[in-house]
Amino acid sequence: MARLAFFNLPAYGHVNPTLPVVAELIRRGESVVYYCGEEFRQGVERSGAEFRSYSPPLEEDPGEAAANPLHLAAFLLETSSDVLPSVLQDLEKNPVDYVIHDSVCPWGRYAAQILRLPAVCSSTTFALRSELFLPGTARSRLWSVPATLLRNLPSLRRIRRSRRYLDSVYGVTATRVFDVLANRAGLNIVYTAREFQPRAELFDDSYRFVGPPVTPLEPDAEFARELGDAPVIYISLGTIFNQAPDFYQTCLRALGGLPQRVVMSVGRQTDVSQLGPVPSNFVIRNWAPQRFALSRASLFLTRGGLNSVSESLLAGVPLLVFPQIGEQQLVATQVRDAGAGLIMSERGLRADDLRRKVDLVSGDPRFQQAAQRMGVTLRAGGGHEKAADEILRYRESQVR
Repeated sequence: MARLAFFNLPAYGHVNPTLPVVAELIRRGESVVYYCGEEFRQGVERSGAEFRSYSPPLEEDPGEAAANPLHLAAFLLETSSDVLPSVLQDLEKNPVDYVIHDSVCPWGRYAAQILRLPAVCSSTTFALRSELFLPGTARSRLWSVPATLLRNLPSLRRIRRSRRYLDSVYGVTATRVFDVLANRAGLNIVYTAREFQPRAELFDDSYRFVGPPVTPLEPDAEFARELGDAPVIYISLGTIFNQAPDFYQTCLRALGGLPQRVVMSVGRQTDVSQLGPVPSNFVIRNWAPQRFALSRASLFLTRGGLNSVSESLLAGVPLLVFPQIGEQQLVATQVRDAGAGLIMSERGLRADDLRRKVDLVSGDPRFQQAAQRMGVTLRAGGGHEKAADEILRYRESQVR
């Protein structure tokens, strides 16, 4: 068997889908060393992998950088410059046979190139190509190239500086800025279905659409007692862009008094006491067991991260999606086009409009039926077991 290094971004939506894959690879005999942020140590070690924290730690929140593609590219290239010396030193002392890196971890791709190792790209977002964001298309409004260039000359300077450094020191760099946001490898594992992927025809056979990991649901008896027997509406804006008190207060006004139990997960940095009076049908938590909540839900209100949307579709739950960044807009559009939900905007959101949309989506069985159909399609991809199959097959073809 072989030893591999897995490089990931310290963000729950990027880490969580990969841990079942790592556990499956280890079950089949692989040895895994997993590089990430310190807060993910416990989860990584539970998977059976050996944990390594980045040195130095990432200096910027990757979620904040993700709101702007050029800012994100600058952050990723600067991070590559920062962490590559310690990563390469570690890998020279403790060699591996191949590398798996997240689609937005160029330092993993660069480490593989420098050490001449086979590489696999793990994409917890949609597979990306620049064609998905061409100016003038509905899906590109948040990634408009001319507007971004005008607003972000400092980011362009950061990108140019980092590219020159990486090229001069290591002889590696992206030929195009967009390559830093996709980091294609010889094998590309994508945790969604080809049928849900935007413009799937753009992606060749090096892309394997395996669907999200499908693992047993862990019951939560205490949370179940808190929910009671009422049907559930679940609200969560994810783990990064979740500081939205105005949105939460609009939900309280719009959905208070409904027969459904409304579970609202507001993030660890939100002070629940500042949201005002809480209707009796609401359960507000800084964190909630999302998969368990969705197993009881008739509707999910979300920003549209792919991991959260996949969990909702696997549970057959329709969605109202409130996207903020380009990646979320892509996901929201696919949800709408599949008939599994609607897109809304937080800007100027009124309680009466939100109430009407909640009643529409939760009351029309066609939305639930579409969500269930897409859930079946996602499940058919094979999940983490299929991902392990593809990775091991590729490794066997590359490692001698």
